[in-house]
Amino acid sequence: MLASHGERATSTWHRFGSWMLRAHDVLVDEEVLVRLRELDRQHSLALVFSHRSYLDGWVLPLTLAARRFSPTFTFGGANLDLPLIGQLASHTGVIFIRRSTADVPIYRLALRGYISYLVRHKANLAWSIEGGRTRTGKLRPPVHGILRYVTDAAQAAGPQAPDVLLVPIAIVYDQLHEVGRMTAEAKGGRKRPEDFRWLVSFARSQQRRLGRAYLTVGEPIALRERTAALQAEGNDTTRVVERLALDVSHRINRATPVTVTAIVCLALLGADRALTFDRVLDTVSPLARYIAERRWPVAGAATLTDRSTIRRALQELVASNVLSCHDSGTEPVWRIAPDQHLVAAFYRNTVIHILVERAI
Repeated sequence: MLASHGERATSTWHRFGSWMLRAHDVLVDEEVLVRLRELDRQHSLALVFSHRSYLDGWVLPLTLAARRFSPTFTFGGANLDLPLIGQLASHTGVIFIRRSTADVPIYRLALRGYISYLVRHKANLAWSIEGGRTRTGKLRPPVHGILRYVTDAAQAAGPQAPDVLLVPIAIVYDQLHEVGRMTAEAKGGRKRPEDFRWLVSFARSQQRRLGRAYLTVGEPIALRERTAALQAEGNDTTRVVERLALDVSHRINRATPVTVTAIVCLALLGADRALTFDRVLDTVSPLARYIAERRWPVAGAATLTDRSTIRRALQELVASNVLSCHDSGTEPVWRIAPDQHLVAAFYRNTVIHILVERAI
């Protein structure tokens, strides 16, 4: 599981990542990243991100490298440790770990020791709190393993060492090429194993543009300080880690911006029938007001009631075959295309947590 940061390997990997991301423009909040970089100088950053795509493994490292953050060690599944590609990735800070280690105690011991070593040396770490990609668009329940080891390492370092900051990172996309495959698996289709042929197929699928990827940063959590507060409430170690995981997950959700794609899919799925353009706007308007009242971030600072913005989202969803448009009548109408309801639901579910309180 040993990883390193080789200058030549990292440069090659970043060029490969930029090519893999050619379907999207990555949009970030530069001011927030400037403040985060100031924290990077004094603390070990534990960057905990949401996981909706294989592309996440390039979005975050490329964003940090372009802004000259300290080198980051990123945990990834051992299923992605492909021949040659995996070896290259391990020289760019990627640590491949097994999904299941319940029957290999020495493996868990080695992983715990390695994480402790990295924290002692103020390394930045990154991993998905969900432990794998979401298949529905919603944030999955948190996995506690790495967080437990990082928490133990931060406490073992002592109060004189710089604190570890848990940094919630939300990564969301206008659209994704891989959603169709995930929904096919949800219907009972066979999951294609991650091998070299899969990688070639995945790379080819990125040829067509699909809008933007958005990386947003939530409010950091001082790990040792928060742990002490939870222990003072009478929580044991297991309960402390569970609470930390929920805190991070909540802040990831809170940082997840509303995309126009999600709102349009929400409107059309809710109507469950074809809508004219004005009816789409009528359905979106109360949601837009509620989102503004909650002061929820909107991806790209878009105006959710702007006619040209909504029309462009409709056209992009038609181009990717998620929606169908019937325009031979008196005015065009849009509806969810046949067998595309789960795809539309994936995009809708990226914002579904915003509406829970309203629904209650």
